Amino acid sequence: MAIPVKIKIEKKISDIQNKVNNAPSGQDILEKCLRLAENLIDKNISYGDSALNPRPIFSKGGNNESLASRIDDKLNRIANNQSYPGDNDLDDLLGYLVLYSIYRERETAKGYESLNKEKSCRPTHLIV
Repeated sequence: MAIPVKIKIEKKISDIQNKVNNAPSGQDILEKCLRLAENLIDKNISYGDSALNPRPIFSKGGNNESLASRIDDKLNRIANNQSYPGDNDLDDLLGYLVLYSIYRERETAKGYESLNKEKSCRPTHLIV
């Protein structure tokens, strides 16, 4: 029998609360991650899971390429110092990296089926 999600989350929160007290920047880290999680969940509701399950209307690339393209766009904005008013490119980048990590974990659980069908996503250079 599976443990209900609410119980799993409550246990995880309890474990994290215990760790926060022992980490010098634990409270700041937790607050930032919770804001990021709330923002991602709000966008997931608003956009209908389009980052992880896109409906290919114009773009015919797979999830891997779609997320990689969004990450590239944010990295370019940050590198060129060309933020759009009202956007937080760093938080958006963190969000896309979290979504990309979720995508990779899901594909790993499936045995890399679709990861092998799509182009590999590897950085070609690093921004310093």
